[in-house]
Amino acid sequence: AICKIGSVISEGQSGVITNVFTRANARRKGFAEAAIRKLIMNAKDVHKMSDLLLFTEDGSNGHRLYEKLGFVKVSTYCMI
Repeated sequence: AICKIGSVISEGQSGVITNVFTRANARRKGFAEAAIRKLIMNAKDVHKMSDLLLFTEDGSNGHRLYEKLGFVKVSTYCMI
């Protein structure tokens, strides 16, 4: 596969997108954007989700794409 999305975990009208991955040689060609756009459309139209959450690291390869798709940074968290 060129682009993989691990899963969408739903809880009522909210969903969490996990493990988005695009092969290095397929990046910046629109595959991930198309996959995530389809996922967003499906989540909202079919599953009636109003909120989608996507975890990513600042500066990650996909960060700019997620912002382009409408995701906004709402929090920074720390783990140990």
